[in-house]
Amino acid sequence: MNLNIEKAQHLTNSDILATRALFYRYGSWLLGYIVEIVKDHEVAEQYLADIFKEVPYKLNELNSTGSDSWKQLRMLAQARLKTAYNRNLSGKELFSERLKFDGVVSGLTIEQQIVFCGVYYYQKSTAILAHELNLTDAEVKKILREAFIMMKNG
Repeated sequence: MNLNIEKAQHLTNSDILATRALFYRYGSWLLGYIVEIVKDHEVAEQYLADIFKEVPYKLNELNSTGSDSWKQLRMLAQARLKTAYNRNLSGKELFSERLKFDGVVSGLTIEQQIVFCGVYYYQKSTAILAHELNLTDAEVKKILREAFIMMKNG
């Protein structure tokens, strides 16, 4: 994976070295984290590259005293993934095509999977999901409750 950093003329050698150090220390962890979300290794690698292109310009935030670099990198990844999800994918396309569910979630109906994953993985509110799925908020909450019951009872 090649990390060509745009706007490199504004970066110092220490910025580049600090970015490399963060990549060497946390890159594999962050890749694993992203793979668990997107369920596609190549897509995850592209997200990782995009995230580390931003890192040199966010070094002050990442290296501030009392700041946990791993937590900051995860937050960058979450923001990047949420933006991409909101921009490129509708809920039904994402859940039917991209995610591979574990045994518990695969036992749910498609509608329950969409609602559960929208709330749990993508942290959408039930109101947003209701709007996207053309349902009422109460219907989405009912579907979510049913999903929890199904998962609890196995």
